[in-house]
Amino acid sequence: MRGRLLHRTMKLDAETISKLDPLAQAFLRKVRPVLSGGPYGERVTDRLQITIPARSALVGDLEIYLDGDEITMYLGHHTHCHFSLYIAEGDPDPEETTSAEAVKFLTDLLEDRVVMWSRTVDGKPTSGGSYYLGAEHTLRSSDADSFLWSGKRV
Repeated sequence: MRGRLLHRTMKLDAETISKLDPLAQAFLRKVRPVLSGGPYGERVTDRLQITIPARSALVGDLEIYLDGDEITMYLGHHTHCHFSLYIAEGDPDPEETTSAEAVKFLTDLLEDRVVMWSRTVDGKPTSGGSYYLGAEHTLRSSDADSFLWSGKRV
């Protein structure tokens, strides 16, 4: 969906969801209520993909990919992060735990509590990351661009 502007929500049907892996199913159950207030799209290619259109062109779309054992969130043009099942190893329900962690981060991001940053060279990101607003950001490069989801510079 990269580059497509979403003006309405596009959801998968129950039959398609039933064929997804357990992590994707758990994530959809938890993320749909969070995303119900605005447009977003769900689709399946070789994996589940969710796209949330940008609130600011400076940030870019939020894209989420579920790869069976990991949730990867691409935070606009700036960076990405991972939520992996191996972190919940030994948990009685690792898919639920991993999904809950990812949805909490996503909620915080959408509510402008997470800063995304990136450093670019020749217009291409070379490094990036994220941190919670108000937290120490020792890994952020001093010449980085930093934004909240709303597009506000930090």
